[in-house]
Amino acid sequence: DKRTKTGKETWEAFSAANEGKTVLTYAEHQQVLGMAQSVRNWSGGLLDQCTRELSVVWNPLFPFPNTIKPPVVCKARLDGVMLEEDESFTLVDIKTAEDAGPDAFAKSIERYRYHTQMALGAMGYDALTGKSVMHMRLVVVEKNEPFACARYEMSLRTRDAGYGEANGLLTKYAICAQDVDWYGYRGEWVGIGLPEHKDMIDEDGMSIRH
Repeated sequence: DKRTKTGKETWEAFSAANEGKTVLTYAEHQQVLGMAQSVRNWSGGLLDQCTRELSVVWNPLFPFPNTIKPPVVCKARLDGVMLEEDESFTLVDIKTAEDAGPDAFAKSIERYRYHTQMALGAMGYDALTGKSVMHMRLVVVEKNEPFACARYEMSLRTRDAGYGEANGLLTKYAICAQDVDWYGYRGEWVGIGLPEHKDMIDEDGMSIRH
């Protein structure tokens, strides 16, 4: 009980003895164990076939002479890479979600740019090994009991969109770094108001919709 003097002292001693570590509550520990077991049960042995927790570091290529000093360095941590029977490579990523259903998780892919993250990881693996990733698969586990799992393979269209966005962002970064011009918003005055869907209230308390 951290509300008492003894509890505070015990907690401070425990924290000092475990500095640099992530401390979980009992409930969080049980949640993590449940999610991990669910992933093992539902992944169909997929993770056992992977090289896991692979770190890749590389210098990306740009479609223009790169004079940036020091050179751009990219880093990625891949959850898993698997060699298929046809000698192609598959990138495997584990994600958590409130809702692992296809409709909800498709929105998560768009919101959190998971396709762009995976594309960047695939680019790094290619740069490191010279071998292209042909498939991108996701194992998605829900955060609440019964910790339901889903397995998805990213569509070609979505993968291509991820590669396009990753390359675009890298190029933008390189141009900014090369020109030392980290442009943001426009410099001139721009009119602004309430969002279009919001009502405004007139002096008589009546709603005015624009």
